Amino acid sequence: MEELMHPPGLLGGYFQIHFNLRTHLWSVTALAGPHKGHVIAHLDDVTVTRAKLIVSEAGHRRVKRIGQRTVHAWVRGHVQAVNSSPSLRGLTCISYNPHPKEPDVLDPYFRVRGPGGQPGQVVTTCDWLVLAKPSAEARKGYGWMRPPNPEPSHGVIW
Repeated sequence: MEELMHPPGLLGGYFQIHFNLRTHLWSVTALAGPHKGHVIAHLDDVTVTRAKLIVSEAGHRRVKRIGQRTVHAWVRGHVQAVNSSPSLRGLTCISYNPHPKEPDVLDPYFRVRGPGGQPGQVVTTCDWLVLAKPSAEARKGYGWMRPPNPEPSHGVIW
């Protein structure tokens, strides 16, 4: 197997990132260059700026139809820090759930996690986002952003 990119080599680059449910790490995919379309790193956490949170609606429908996991939700952004174990204190948690409680509901969006894990407002972009697990032993990863200003900026749907 080809050696993955050394994490410091990611800094400043624009990449696509998803949470890998098998490894319980963040997988980083190259969007340009000789490794375009391939996973080039696995990370414990990654901080990105100018993030776009994307869910393929076709992929979302396929997962609901066949009941099998596929990568169809990811974040694209400029990597600012990797494996830095950032504090998540005071940050707002966002997540994507391909299997909402109502099986007939299509909800292909990242959302703020409300009380008790209930889905909150849709988030499509974010100026600054940490992708991390809430603890080292957690099996799921989430996005963590600064709490929104009282007046939302363009690109974030509250």
